[in-house]
Amino acid sequence: MKFNFKKIASVMATTVMLGSTIAFSAAAYPTPFVSSGVADAAIVVGSAAAATDMAAATDLQASLNAGVTATGATTISGGDTVKLERAADKFNMNNQLDDFYATIDEEEFSQVLAKGVYLNDDNTEYKYDQKIALSAEALTFFQDSSFNDDKPIIGFNMDSGDLILNYTLDFTPTNADGGTAATFPKLDNTKIKMLGKEFYISAAETTANGMKLSLLDSANGGVVAEGEEQTVVVGDKTYTVSIDFIGNDGTSNEVKLNVNGVITNTLNKGETYKLADGTYVGIKDISVQNYAGGTKKAEFTLGMGKVVLENGQEVKLNDEDISTLEDEHGYTSTITTYITNTSTALDKFILEWKLDDDAWVAPGTDLVMPGFNAIKLSMTEFVTPKKEVTTLSDSGDSMVISTTITDGEVKLPILHTNLTNFDYLGEKATHQLITNRTAQTQTVTYYKVNESLNNYFVTTWINGDDSESYVYEITSITDNSAKNTTKLKNLVTGGSDIEFSEVGDTADRGQITYTLDAADDTEKWATIRATVGSGTLYGDLLTTREGLTMRLPINLTSVAADSSVLGDGLISYNHTSWKMNVTEEDKDGNVNKGNTGFTITIGIDTDGTEPSATSITSYDEEEDSDWELGVKVSDLATNVRVYKPSSGLGKAEIIYAGEESYANVYLAESAATTTSSAQIAVVKDTEVTSVKDKNLIVVGGSCINTVAATLLGSSTPMCGDAFATATGAGVGKYLIATYASTYNTQKVAMLVAGYDATDTTAAIAKVKEGAESTEVDSSVVYPLAV
Repeated sequence: MKFNFKKIASVMATTVMLGSTIAFSAAAYPTPFVSSGVADAAIVVGSAAAATDMAAATDLQASLNAGVTATGATTISGGDTVKLERAADKFNMNNQLDDFYATIDEEEFSQVLAKGVYLNDDNTEYKYDQKIALSAEALTFFQDSSFNDDKPIIGFNMDSGDLILNYTLDFTPTNADGGTAATFPKLDNTKIKMLGKEFYISAAETTANGMKLSLLDSANGGVVAEGEEQTVVVGDKTYTVSIDFIGNDGTSNEVKLNVNGVITNTLNKGETYKLADGTYVGIKDISVQNYAGGTKKAEFTLGMGKVVLENGQEVKLNDEDISTLEDEHGYTSTITTYITNTSTALDKFILEWKLDDDAWVAPGTDLVMPGFNAIKLSMTEFVTPKKEVTTLSDSGDSMVISTTITDGEVKLPILHTNLTNFDYLGEKATHQLITNRTAQTQTVTYYKVNESLNNYFVTTWINGDDSESYVYEITSITDNSAKNTTKLKNLVTGGSDIEFSEVGDTADRGQITYTLDAADDTEKWATIRATVGSGTLYGDLLTTREGLTMRLPINLTSVAADSSVLGDGLISYNHTSWKMNVTEEDKDGNVNKGNTGFTITIGIDTDGTEPSATSITSYDEEEDSDWELGVKVSDLATNVRVYKPSSGLGKAEIIYAGEESYANVYLAESAATTTSSAQIAVVKDTEVTSVKDKNLIVVGGSCINTVAATLLGSSTPMCGDAFATATGAGVGKYLIATYASTYNTQKVAMLVAGYDATDTTAAIAKVKEGAESTEVDSSVVYPLAV
């Protein structure tokens, strides 16, 4: 099928003008994606796009977000909150809830856990403290079929029976007047404030299990007399309360209340009645004077109702076990009370909160303490400071590392296969990689390179949190009056970066000094010496610009090499697989100092080389996906994606933060709300509906990005010539075009796509220049026709 790009764009523009209440006016990038410091956009990449597409998208994301001033990080506000971290210790992968605070008290939770003074029925005051001890639940990377649509996520994966926290209310040994015994001769008909709520103790008794307290939520309420009305406000609701009936049945006083026209059941002191909106009416006291002119009054509460705390027993709320209550996510929990007391004194009580079901806490999913609805666990986001992408993929029977090092982007072939085993280090027989093992304290390393083999080599310098990596290839050795002029090409820049006029010449690159120690034009051999004044030199490591270190293979033909040894970096000709060790920085930025590192196994397929496995626990990114995702359990939480197609060669992407990655985890008052940042996000085409109400920047062509195909009027991928026919962007060209969004006609969608991945990267660079029109129906194909 042929597609007429201009016709499609014209039809779509007409459609949006008919169906929209706004008109799109002429504008230039970055408007409307970022306007007056406010972001209103998302970047969409194809699920199976090349790593360069994702790298270009994240580069564009960083560029746009740099202009966002009206938003900040995700925050939680509107009540007491304590962020579970310390100034020098953030919440990293595998940290536990209790790693940061042994206990949380009034210092962190000034309202919910405020110190209090209890006044007993004899008007004696007793001080008490409140505190919370969190459990050892750890932050993990997990996948669960019952959560998050089976997509893997970073959060808290909790099992039934797990402890969440212990809450303790603890009386001091002496009362406020200096007495030596904390005695409570009469507990009932008194008030106590706990977990930020005021409760009325309607009954205190001793059972076979120990002490039992019946509490009424008394934060809202009043006293109403027969023939009168009282108005009570609870949250955003107003209640009018009057007495429908009040009297004495011969044994006890009883009352029926009229609440907003609803008549309660007959209630005695300490009993509750549930209104249709879930609010409970509780009776604190009933006073009946059974004589002419006598008064009849009822003291009532409106709130959560009646709470029963009995030693060793599950908390009951309105005569139902707490475990029968489901929260908004359907989770259930058990809260058990433990009371320490004597026959006359109450020392303390503990509320132990445990799960009855599997439950999860992750961005957008809080866990609220049931019944009391006072506190919750909340996680707003997992922060990854940067996203440096390194790709491992086949390029004509050789495994290639594509990454960014000191000088810029490099493609480094490291292993070649004859489809039976690995036969050369490098790209092929006539383009071979030279590596060598160096001691950890070495400041010099040597490379013997052969012009006929087009040898190339890597030199890496590491000193604490600094590092540099350079890749050079021998290009020529020329006899010049017996001086043997030798040239080296920088494989990043492509130029003849170093030229030694004669043996003994030196060249400085960063911290490294290269010296030509020997050269022979006839034999085509040269010896290059690399030295540094401090730090360590490596001839078998490659370090990215952000500090991720990868160990390179070493060719040992005379010594048996064991490819199963983690981090050994060895290979001999008879091997069919090799494990590349990868090491992060530590959280302080020290290079090659991460904990244990991880490995990516390079194997051989019938079509060439491919990454076959990683030592990091991985899951399918989504159901039936060819991509597996793993997250390194470390302070930097490096992501590793492995592409495992049903046919053809796979590849791997290492997404490196370059700095400490961490979660924002809170213990918060349940009333606290989360405000998400409006920074621009990068999403996959399969997730576009999650950002449908934003302006879109669609990266990549219609062959690999379904949103791009939709913009071009196709319900199926359009590749190669079909894309070129529809857009005019053939080989070596790219398109920048703006449409009305097909997901929200009040927004625009800019398509930034090239004929191939390289052209798409060029298209992103062009957009970043900031001169492109974002008016609907604008389109330009680059390079411009002459």
